[in-house]
Amino acid sequence: AEAKRRRLEIKLESDDANDNFTFPQTVRQVPRAICVPVRARTSRVVSVPAPLSSQLSATSQNGLTQLLIVCQPEQQHRARYQTEGSRGAVKDRTGNGFPVVKLVGYDGPATLQVFIGTDQGRVVPHMFYQACRVSGKNSTPCVEKKVDGTIVIEVDIEPSKDMVVTCDCVGILKERNVDVEHRFPEEGTGRTKKKST
Repeated sequence: AEAKRRRLEIKLESDDANDNFTFPQTVRQVPRAICVPVRARTSRVVSVPAPLSSQLSATSQNGLTQLLIVCQPEQQHRARYQTEGSRGAVKDRTGNGFPVVKLVGYDGPATLQVFIGTDQGRVVPHMFYQACRVSGKNSTPCVEKKVDGTIVIEVDIEPSKDMVVTCDCVGILKERNVDVEHRFPEEGTGRTKKKST
């Protein structure tokens, strides 16, 4: 007699579950200007990376270096759970390309750190969304790292490419509630198991 196979039950959210996630219409200006180099390609340490919750400006303190967003990301990107498979990289506003950034006023090697943050109030890592590395035939090379429980995509900004980076290697994943509770235990989401009656 053959043993019966156990039936696998999969519960999916509706397709509309993530429709309310949007990018901000405009880039917020931060009054205090701070610009911290992430790393240099020399053996000596230049500086320590700023925490992800730092309120950084797009312009350095001396006003000489600036990070420009040449092509803004699309305003809505339907993030998916990891089990749903990749949705691909975040597109630009036209839907035909990808976001592009340019570092102006600096000509040495640098690293761009990309993570998913909140669009209201202080910029901090988003509780329910994480960046994910998306690879393709011609995608920009990048490295996925975890910094204080937040996924950060690091992309080299190189003088040989005029300090321009196409962000075609960054996607967005929706976190499961259980993973959010592990990442942010201090938030105390207040969720309790329902008692069956």
